[in-house]
Amino acid sequence: MHSVSSFLMNGLKKMNSIVDTIKARALKLGFDDCGIASIHDTVEDAEIFKAWLSRGYHANMQYMESNMDVRTNPTLFHANAKSIIVVVQNYHQQPSVWNSSYGVAMFARFSDYHHSIKNRLGMLLEEIRRINPQLNGSISVDSAPVLERYWAVKAGLGFIGQNTMFIHPKLGSFVFLGTIVVDQWLEPDAPNTDRCQNCGKCIAACPNGALEQPFTLNARKCISYQTIEKNNDELLDADIDVNNQIFGCDICNMVCPHNQDAIQSKVFKSDNSICLLTDDEWDNVASSRFKRLFASTPIKRIGVKGIRRNISHVKKNREE
Repeated sequence: MHSVSSFLMNGLKKMNSIVDTIKARALKLGFDDCGIASIHDTVEDAEIFKAWLSRGYHANMQYMESNMDVRTNPTLFHANAKSIIVVVQNYHQQPSVWNSSYGVAMFARFSDYHHSIKNRLGMLLEEIRRINPQLNGSISVDSAPVLERYWAVKAGLGFIGQNTMFIHPKLGSFVFLGTIVVDQWLEPDAPNTDRCQNCGKCIAACPNGALEQPFTLNARKCISYQTIEKNNDELLDADIDVNNQIFGCDICNMVCPHNQDAIQSKVFKSDNSICLLTDDEWDNVASSRFKRLFASTPIKRIGVKGIRRNISHVKKNREE
């Protein structure tokens, strides 16, 4: 009995050592926090997600429907999934020069975060596999059908705000999330006990009432959806006030009390070539210059056609 007990204790110590190494390496790679969640039954949460879809709150984002089974079952994303490693990356920028009256969401003012985070998650997975060669994993940075916010909460890293954003208790909501779904069991973290203040400021601040009720977003009314997700061949919905935004929106984040003490990111910094653009330069940006300026940023996603459409909508709002 004693030998069995010793064996179990040694196994637990080894597992804790691996977890400690994973977290230390994540921080060394520039991530701001790291937690681990254990794969478990997500039936209840899947039903909530299905109900949201059934109300049409995902607007025209059909990919959410087509991959719903994978989103709610990580074993379909990575075979024999046992645990999920979640990293948090702060991207908050202190107020800087902004020469235009047009607004661009903070996350789009520097090089596309997907590449940076994916590369470093790849390095982290390699480090883990050196410790445990039998382990295999799949990486996700919000472009794969993984419910990153959900798993970040389960990994003890934070909570969900009334604006449906993930909020880190120290960093606020200006954060990116990345995950590695692995086929080995890792000691999970305890859930975070912090909660949203439920102040309702985000709900009141949205000019279109996209937050129709606490913790529920109607994407069609969201400025970010309208200016980013809409097909470039479509006009923005006539009843949507984009509040001068031509790419994304930070309104519900900016008013959130949890962001009052948000610190400057050590990894991401706004690109001055974007911040210094005037209204006239935005209005008259040629395709060639657009490609040079935004080739490495999230803005490239909608192209010059999308930017011109969004600017046209802003001008129409102003006239009305």
